[in-house]
Amino acid sequence: MSEQSFVERHFRHNFIVNVSDLALWATGSALVSTATVLPMFMAHLTASPVIIGLIPSLQFLGWRLPQLFTAGVVEKLPRKLPFVLSVSLNERLPILMLGLIVLIWPHAEPDVLLAATLLLLGWQAFGSGACANAWQAMVAKVIPATHWGLFFGLGNALGALLGVGGAALSHYFLSHYPFPYGFGYSCVVASVFLMLSWCALALTKEEAKPPARTVPGLREYLRGLPGVLRQDRNFSLFLLLRSVGAFPGMGSAFLAVYAAERFSLGDEAAATFTTVILVSQALLNPILGRMGDRYGHKLMITLSFWAQAASMAVAATAPNSTLFL
Repeated sequence: MSEQSFVERHFRHNFIVNVSDLALWATGSALVSTATVLPMFMAHLTASPVIIGLIPSLQFLGWRLPQLFTAGVVEKLPRKLPFVLSVSLNERLPILMLGLIVLIWPHAEPDVLLAATLLLLGWQAFGSGACANAWQAMVAKVIPATHWGLFFGLGNALGALLGVGGAALSHYFLSHYPFPYGFGYSCVVASVFLMLSWCALALTKEEAKPPARTVPGLREYLRGLPGVLRQDRNFSLFLLLRSVGAFPGMGSAFLAVYAAERFSLGDEAAATFTTVILVSQALLNPILGRMGDRYGHKLMITLSFWAQAASMAVAATAPNSTLFL
């Protein structure tokens, strides 16, 4: 059977199980949102904004850095799925471990809990980065290019809608259980959804395919990167702007903590913030995606920076929590 025939034969199955993976992952992630829930948790352990700001920094570094070292390894693999399944456990197990540590050792010294949290979040972030190339290559292999937009659009929209349910669970835990138990239960339940997403991913049917070219060794690969950057200035500029664009995202970790302190809100407010984010994504992703197809995705990215700047200005001056939302 040809590769094209294999993809077409199993397209519907692969589409369903991988959309399910995205949706279940989003549900679990909503329970332990790195933009709302985890910063609120860390605010109980430290007053240092620098440490709280490490959350998006770890996410940024962990997602990007490992890809330099896994790209060559992944390209050599006839099948990407086994690599994805083994490495992606590093995205899921740290959340379970964090929840168990909080529930088993709730009265631990704040510095100990803080160190454990940062260590586990760093482990998860680098696990995501190590898995990223293989997962994207697998999706590109089992989902035809003509359906990539539909796949990511539907998966993200469904994930956002189900994520609202995850945020509702988080709200229940944080409002009904004292600190740190509510956070611990959120982490444990989140890990259940994350493992269900892993099970859905494991159902993917992928045909073995030898690499299309000879892949250089890691040392040779890294040695050639400066030449690529010198020869392709547009690509170099793109990477520079991507890096600079990460700095505004660091502010997202402070928004929930800032609002909770300014408006005297409880921990459950983190779940409300998560719900607002997810509903906004579910409504606007399809619209902005279509606008990007029509007017260019560069324009959408540019507008997103202006929108981010405006949101920070509103957050800084909002007189009440309603306007802040």
